[in-house]
Amino acid sequence: MPAFHCGVYAHKPTFELVAMRGHVAPPMPPLPSNRDLSVIGPMARGAADLALLLDAMSGPDPLDAGIGYRLELPAARHTEL
Repeated sequence: MPAFHCGVYAHKPTFELVAMRGHVAPPMPPLPSNRDLSVIGPMARGAADLALLLDAMSGPDPLDAGIGYRLELPAARHTEL
């Protein structure tokens, strides 16, 4: 069910931006990360909170030496359209 049908905002980030480990109960293994449609992302009551949540959730898996991404965008090349 898409988030907008439920009255919440959600963001589907780039694959492997958020570690798959830590989102299920401890006896279970981490979510499978070999599927390109299975990603972990934030859900919030408003769009402004999505950036804050993504900053808190993102980063490599500390046990698996995952891929780390920079979340800063480069400066704009142009100031006008």
